[in-house]
Amino acid sequence: MAAVRQTDEQFLSSAPVRFSESFDVARPAEAVWQELIGDQPLDWCRALSITWTSERPFGIGTIRQAKILGGALTVKERYFLWEEGRRKAFCVVDANLPVFERLAEDYVVEPLGPDRCRLTWTIAMELKGVGKAGGPANALLVKSIFDDTRRHFAATQENPAGMPSADSRASITRHIQFVAVVRIVYGVLAIFAPKVWPKFFRLDPANEDARMWNAFLGSRDIAIGIHSLKVVNDPSRHDDVVLINQACEVGDTILVGKEIRHGRKGFVTFAALVFNAGMHAIWIRVRKLQRD
Repeated sequence: MAAVRQTDEQFLSSAPVRFSESFDVARPAEAVWQELIGDQPLDWCRALSITWTSERPFGIGTIRQAKILGGALTVKERYFLWEEGRRKAFCVVDANLPVFERLAEDYVVEPLGPDRCRLTWTIAMELKGVGKAGGPANALLVKSIFDDTRRHFAATQENPAGMPSADSRASITRHIQFVAVVRIVYGVLAIFAPKVWPKFFRLDPANEDARMWNAFLGSRDIAIGIHSLKVVNDPSRHDDVVLINQACEVGDTILVGKEIRHGRKGFVTFAALVFNAGMHAIWIRVRKLQRD
């Protein structure tokens, strides 16, 4: 890890490079604050993955770790300012790449009424070495983070009372990721091992129709899996992902039912039926979590 110079509140307004954005949110200030200090803060930002390394209660001196772009950049953050329910600010103290001379972030939540508030997020940095050369990339990254935040709070404004809790969203994300990986693995095997699955399902590998059907199902599952992983961190897209997957499970269940009607009632058919039932159970669970 490369040490980064620690800084203070003054740097937030005097840094050579500053990004700041305000978001008006149709939710109480306390609700937004709780999201910011939840177990998975900023989980709506696709480029970020954040872990608290200090125990609760949080305050000045609290440490957390942030992975940016899947861990390409990893930083250790220490809070130097904490006003419970209103404001918190940290500076980076270590990074795995020597790109920052100093970096700090500030989050301010201001009530605008009983059911509205304004979140102001400021990112201040002083770059060095390759970090300076990557200035345009930094601007695009920050824009992506702010855009994700705007979409997230826009989704909560559309249905603030029905927005799942942070824990429910995290569970929904895990369910979607699990099914997506299963679909991609099946799809890859179906396409790149075309003789395996037809034999497993007691079809003739030499039959062109069987191979084409197998390739279609594999391509479908790869496409759905990739799409699901791409939008999994955007809660406003979860309904679409669930609907697409549920439609596929209904179609697959109908196909298994037709197999049973045509007399194929062996172990493989039974296993496929149980697998489909398990997939249905996952999406029913996700629908329940969306209402929590």
